[in-house]
Amino acid sequence: MSRHHVFALACAFLTLASTPTAAEPPPVEISSYWLFHREKSDNVRYHVCLSFINRSPQTVVAVRFHVYWLDAFNSTIANGRWDRVGSFAPDVTIDGPTDESQFYLRSYDSSFTEKLKNCAHQDISERPQTAHVYVDEVRFQDGTIWRRQPAAVQR
Repeated sequence: MSRHHVFALACAFLTLASTPTAAEPPPVEISSYWLFHREKSDNVRYHVCLSFINRSPQTVVAVRFHVYWLDAFNSTIANGRWDRVGSFAPDVTIDGPTDESQFYLRSYDSSFTEKLKNCAHQDISERPQTAHVYVDEVRFQDGTIWRRQPAAVQR
């Protein structure tokens, strides 16, 4: 298997955070995401990169994303979260890298610096079968915070 083998997962196995599972949908919608991995000598580093849209009428200044890596029985084998900070206007798509080749351009092309902020990385010893990515929290420019209700996370 190639060291840079794309960790391809069919969209049918993925649940986007933008899928409303509670009465109130998140104000930030994950419009797309993709996963890949890179083998290392002692484990495997998994990456998730995404694009998102602020669906609220207010400017968003921070988004907290959460990823759950799941085995074949939907048991969590790893999870992590990351914050994306900036100024995100309503109805504007904030793009991350769209494929693995863009991810590796990071050291050669400074225009990808912002896109790479839409990626998270995690070393995992067990190979996940799928992953779920959610919006956990959103901070608005006026200081208010939207938080996902725990029951809204389905694995």
